[in-house]
Amino acid sequence: RSRVQGDPVAGQLNDYAALVETLFAERDSQASRFYDAALSRVPDGYAPASILDRVKELWEMVLPKRRLVIDHENNAISASGRENSTTYPISVMSDGERVALYLIAHTLLAAPDRILIVDEPELHLHETLQVELWDALETARKDLTFVYITHDLDFAASRTGAPKIVMREYTQPPA
Repeated sequence: RSRVQGDPVAGQLNDYAALVETLFAERDSQASRFYDAALSRVPDGYAPASILDRVKELWEMVLPKRRLVIDHENNAISASGRENSTTYPISVMSDGERVALYLIAHTLLAAPDRILIVDEPELHLHETLQVELWDALETARKDLTFVYITHDLDFAASRTGAPKIVMREYTQPPA
């Protein structure tokens, strides 16, 4: 395929976007290595944690038998057991592992001081993890107002100190 593509001047630049993307990707890779090296030299608590660092921390707290593995070079996330160094990609994580990762990441990325509406917060999560996950997220994001829509009365009851609204029946209005 010709690089010129009908325009002898601008056609030469048709790979410009890919070139710029490669330059920024290389810079991000360098910055990531520098950041990791700097973190290894800074006492705990002195370096700012990225949202990705916080996602890893919360995920491992909620799933204590698992470890989240961050591959900065390839922009990839995988998991492994705590006792086992064999990693597996997100695509083969259990539904609960994936949902926990998704919910943690989206909650931490949410804009400040917003209302976060969560439909079926218990979906794909083992009941022993539900309360711990949402307690951790509410603690991590005190600036958000969490609104849960659930059929699980045990989960609703676990949200202590929060107002509860119960819909006992619904009558569809006439058309």
